[in-house]
Amino acid sequence: MLREEGPSSRKNSLFRSKRLRKYLIIFALTTISFVTGISNAFAATIVEFDYTGQVQSWIAPKAGKYQLEVWGAQGGQSGYNRTEGMKGAYSSGSIDLKEGEILQIYVGGKGNEGKYYYPVAGGWNGGGEGGLYSGGSGGGATDIRKGGKSDNDRIIVAGGGGGAGEENDQGFSTDIGGNNSSTGEKGIYDNGGGGGGFLGGKSGTGGPDGQNSGTDDQGGSSGSSFFGILKDGVIEYYVREGNGYAKITLIELQQAVKEGKIVDTTPPKTKIEINSSSLVEDLYNSDVTIYLSATDDISGVNRIEYKINGSEWIPYNEVLILTKDGVTAFEYRSIDNEGNTEATNYVSINIKK
Repeated sequence: MLREEGPSSRKNSLFRSKRLRKYLIIFALTTISFVTGISNAFAATIVEFDYTGQVQSWIAPKAGKYQLEVWGAQGGQSGYNRTEGMKGAYSSGSIDLKEGEILQIYVGGKGNEGKYYYPVAGGWNGGGEGGLYSGGSGGGATDIRKGGKSDNDRIIVAGGGGGAGEENDQGFSTDIGGNNSSTGEKGIYDNGGGGGGFLGGKSGTGGPDGQNSGTDDQGGSSGSSFFGILKDGVIEYYVREGNGYAKITLIELQQAVKEGKIVDTTPPKTKIEINSSSLVEDLYNSDVTIYLSATDDISGVNRIEYKINGSEWIPYNEVLILTKDGVTAFEYRSIDNEGNTEATNYVSINIKK
């Protein structure tokens, strides 16, 4: 996430943006990996996401059919006998996306090893806390969200594995979860925490149906998985070791784009969303968050750019937060893969905390 804190911050943001710019220029006959940078002449686009502990965003470069694959994170091991936590689940499915649509990717973190008399935090994105006496914590779920960042915006989820109990074996894989939220249940005493998921897994006292299966030393259950509106959905449990992982693959271009029958002479269109906790008489009295998105139905969006108070154009890759008091002149535009450049848009933002 970028924070507008003055020239130094903008300079660092520009550096990161230049480094990432090459990943935004995606050709139909090139495979590109954000993680490895590997490319070849296979007719697909592949984008991979490793664990970062933060939300990651991705913009569909072309209109077409995409396969979404997610792997949940493994639960943490026992702090007593080092029994490994349950492996994370796998979910996949396909979805039709328009060029410029934005997905939010949450890659789960592995659960932590249990510690004696010290409950350990669950893995990022929903892992349940480990039990007080050496219970491992639950692994975080991995999910992809469309249209927003709430749990209700999730379109595919791979549950995280449950943490191991102090002395007992691992918990249960489950398609139910058992908990009432996406966060795994906290481990009690020396039980493992539940994994994160569409519904979080129960702690060490929970079986595959959420019912009690024991009272001591039990491993936590995995969180449930989900593929919602996606087609050709698949779910597998006990698959992923370590942190979670996600992958998006373009498997079929929109027909008109694939056949090259349309010549693009129209620039993209950029949409801006400005969010703040409060607005009083055209004055924002808290930090302002700016979201930019763009669409181009033919050649696809190459990049989105913005200026702050007349600076040089800066590629937009992450959510931008304005924090300083005063009036900010904010300009923005988009450029497509044929070089068509949108006319500059302008908005004035006045912050007074």
